[in-house]
Amino acid sequence: MSLSPENDRDAVRLRVHKLLQSRPEIESAKSLLNTIIKEGLIAESVSNNISKKHFSSCDHDASYFSTSADPLVELRTTLRATLEKKQLECAKSVLSQLKISLHEIRTLSASVDNLHSQCTAMKSYLTETKKSTGDALVEANRLRYEKESVEHELTQLREFLHRYQLSEEEIQILRSEEKTVEVSDDFFRVMERVQQMKEGCKDLIASENPNLRKSGEFLRPIGMQAQEIIRYCGNLLAWTHQALVTEEDFFNSIFEEDINIQAAMRSEDSTNDKCNYELANVENERNVQTKSVNLVERALDVIARPLHTLVEQCISASHSILTTFKLIHLFSHYQEKMTHLISDGTIVSAISTCQSQAFSLLESQTQSWVAVIGSSGREYSPNLAATPIIVDTSHTLANILKVLEASPNANEECHKAITLILDAISAAVKKYSARLVDEMTPIDALILQLNNFQCLQVQLKCFNAASKWNTLLDEDVDTWKTKLSVIAFNAYLDRWELRSLLSEEMRPKSCEHYDLFSRFMRDFPSNLILLSFSHLSRIAQPETREEIRSLIAQQLENLYTTLYNHLSATAQHDEGSITLEFLRDLRAPQEIKTIIQSI
Repeated sequence: MSLSPENDRDAVRLRVHKLLQSRPEIESAKSLLNTIIKEGLIAESVSNNISKKHFSSCDHDASYFSTSADPLVELRTTLRATLEKKQLECAKSVLSQLKISLHEIRTLSASVDNLHSQCTAMKSYLTETKKSTGDALVEANRLRYEKESVEHELTQLREFLHRYQLSEEEIQILRSEEKTVEVSDDFFRVMERVQQMKEGCKDLIASENPNLRKSGEFLRPIGMQAQEIIRYCGNLLAWTHQALVTEEDFFNSIFEEDINIQAAMRSEDSTNDKCNYELANVENERNVQTKSVNLVERALDVIARPLHTLVEQCISASHSILTTFKLIHLFSHYQEKMTHLISDGTIVSAISTCQSQAFSLLESQTQSWVAVIGSSGREYSPNLAATPIIVDTSHTLANILKVLEASPNANEECHKAITLILDAISAAVKKYSARLVDEMTPIDALILQLNNFQCLQVQLKCFNAASKWNTLLDEDVDTWKTKLSVIAFNAYLDRWELRSLLSEEMRPKSCEHYDLFSRFMRDFPSNLILLSFSHLSRIAQPETREEIRSLIAQQLENLYTTLYNHLSATAQHDEGSITLEFLRDLRAPQEIKTIIQSI
């Protein structure tokens, strides 16, 4: 079948229109291919081949489409399949890369977690180290400051010694000049410096700076050992007393021959008047003794001032009231012994002055002791035992009283000192006890006061010198015993609700409560177990517990006897209300007394 040229032209026109209509799709495909090529997902050669073989042919040879439409369909199908395949490959490649990235991210996360745990452990370690080394750092800072302070003091000390002390070279110059006849210029230079040091020392002494007499933390002689103030001071006074006796024996031996010669001369010239002869001998001996004493005083006056200085340093070094009290007794002892040798002199006066200074120090220490007691806290044990400050005070007082009892030559100053101490401490303890028991229950307050004051009594009653203060304490203790027994007795009455029904003489106000009185008296023996009050066990002294229990028992016994006698008298006058048969069932007051004593 042959086609006409017009029909063929129409067919070609349709194909060209169709091809032109598919031009945007071809351009889109080319753009997609170019994009893939730029991304590196499709080789450039493939793209060039496709472009040369297909798209160029389509542009220059329209007859390709005019002959057949099947290659275009095939091209589209192939292109789409290729694109989908490449997309799948790209997706797989991306997925594999993502898996690798995910694995690396997980590894990184594990590493970060491990690093975080290590950092946490490190932080905890640093925190603990900081806590443990905090005290070390504070101590290091303190030591650094102390080092700087010591270095500063060392610098000042070196400057002081350089100014007021000769060097070894200068000392050697002075010693070498003693052995030679010639005197060098260095000797005069050193002597001039010595003179300057003397003038400087005079200025220092005139300034009355207490630091110039300090050794360590308190005034003390160079030769005195720590904690041996009494021994050192006693050695000084003993040596002084021995020196007085030695000098007196020396002068007596000198004048003894003179006395014998004068006595012999008087015996040759004497008449029968023996009385005048004896009076002359006595007067001569007295004059010689006076001269001897005067010579001893003049010989030992030179040591009075150094002795006073050393003893004063001993007094200043005493930081304990017990040590100061011992010093007062030591001065009293040696003052009496030296007064027998020289009635009056600079040494005796120096010892008397030292005793007065020690007494002034004792007054100051007593006031400090009172202040310590007054400022003590309100702390006490649950069993209401004596407080620590009272225990320490009692032991200190006992040690002071032991010194007084052991001293054979206690003078007025010693008794004045012990009176001062005991008066001040007794008043301070009373104020302290009153402040301590404030806001406490009455029973607890009485028990605590009893324990505190009896703690003092146990120590004071052993010494006769403290009998006056022991008697005063006894008065307070007896008052508190009575108050405690009254409180316990009233508590017993309140248990039976009898307190409001009794008069001050412990007699029933009326017979309206006969049943209550009868039940009370009937059960009285079985209820005596209440005498073992639990609070009495907190009283420290067993004798005091027994005394209070006896006071309570006596009050109960008197109560039973009073009620029994009152009911007996009432029964005799009014047999209708209280029968004699009931009274026969009750125990007699004597039996109750026996029961109470056996408890």
